[in-house]
Amino acid sequence: MRTLSAALALLSAVQSSANAGTVQLYMPATGPTCSDESKAYLGAWTCPGPAGYRVGFTDEGSLVGIAISKGAPRSATATWRGAGRVFGDVVEWRIGGDSIPVAAIIRTWETRNDGSEEEVLRVFAVGDGTACEFGKIPARQRNANGKAARVAEEAVGYDCGRR
Repeated sequence: MRTLSAALALLSAVQSSANAGTVQLYMPATGPTCSDESKAYLGAWTCPGPAGYRVGFTDEGSLVGIAISKGAPRSATATWRGAGRVFGDVVEWRIGGDSIPVAAIIRTWETRNDGSEEEVLRVFAVGDGTACEFGKIPARQRNANGKAARVAEEAVGYDCGRR
């Protein structure tokens, strides 16, 4: 277990964000640190996040979802019609000064209404043990990562119950 923690620490890149005082923490969205709960008709796995948060991923073929919460993920935080790879390899967590997640960014692929495929960066506001989708940035547009980072900073402190 100590080796796994050390490996995770080495794989997780941490950087300070100059704007809002959050810290970026990158954690796997798949792999040996995640638990597989798949069934014959549904791909499902859960990956650990910081401070007891977890991200649940589901893929039933055409409908996919993400659930972010403290402890075991409950209901889906966001669902959409999946396309291509569906989920990226990492979750970018934004950590506040109290070491608690305040936002997350996950690369996803979705099917548009016209049937075409779009790669997007989904931004989630995180707080009080739950999360909600806060924004979506087309990943192919210029400076998409920077735009997603700015949207994540805007999500800090957002009350998901207001939606």
